[in-house]
This record gives sequence, structure tokens and C-alpha cells, in this order.
Amino acid sequence: MCSCGCRSWYKVFESETSNSQFLKFSWVMRIFKLRCKKIGLKGAKLKYRIHGAATNRAERAACPSIGELELLWAGFADDIGMCFDNEADLKTGLDLLTDIFTEFDLHLSEGKTETMILNDERDEDCPENLHTINGVDLKNVKIFKYLGSKIQYNQPGTGDT
Repeated sequence: MCSCGCRSWYKVFESETSNSQFLKFSWVMRIFKLRCKKIGLKGAKLKYRIHGAATNRAERAACPSIGELELLWAGFADDIGMCFDNEADLKTGLDLLTDIFTEFDLHLSEGKTETMILNDERDEDCPENLHTINGVDLKNVKIFKYLGSKIQYNQPGTGDT
């Protein structure tokens, strides 16, 4: 059991219905976020701009349409995307997530897990892998497919910080 007592709360999510699996996954990712904060691990800082036509006057007055946010992870169903500013943080984040998944009887699919370096200037010299989990080298890719979209390592606007 971890120091926050989360294992005892985890019993709530032991049934196998789809809703409970979603809650289990959400709970585990919340623990990931809290443990990242505890060790000072931060997500990538991303700049954003919301086009003026996408909001009304009241929304623009209440919230800035240009800014910066920290993105540690985003997910849909059982897919996770994590963002870090450097390779060392990526390795720490992957190791932490793997440990948490193991603690809560979840499995990270090493064969499906890929990494990407955004705006990498090395182009042809880009490494084939950046990290190993459970003895499996994670493939480093130049095109990443997520939820039907393709993200390229050198795509303009991707990863600009």
C-alpha cells in the first residue's frame, strides 16, 4: 500500500463492468499525476491560441485565448499520450507509469508503446529507441497515429515551445 492509502480505495473499482474499468483507469492516472507532482516531474509546456471566431465576447473576456499549458498526459479509453520536454523526463515518466500499472494489476503493452521526438533536428540520425521497459525496446517513430490522426515529428506547429 502506498502512503496515501490509495490501495484501500482501489477496491471500489474491482468489478469488471466497463464503467468500473474506466473509473479504475482514471483513478490510476490520477495517482500517476500526483506522484509526478511529488517528484517534481512536469509535462511539456505547450503554447495555445484559440481563434476568435471559436468563442464569444463573454468567453474571451473571462478566459485568455492565448496562453501556455502544461500537458502531462491525455487519454481516450485505454490509450495514453504523455508529453515531456526532454528524454530524461520521458524515461522517468514511463518508469513511474509502469510501476503504478504493476501496483494496480494493469499492464502496459510494451509492443504497442511508441515514443516520438517532436521537432527533432537530427532527422535521419534519430535514434531507433529511447527507452526500454521490461526488457523490450520501445520503438521511436517519426509518424505517430493516435485516434485516427497522424502526428509527424517535424510537423509545423507540433511541439513548438
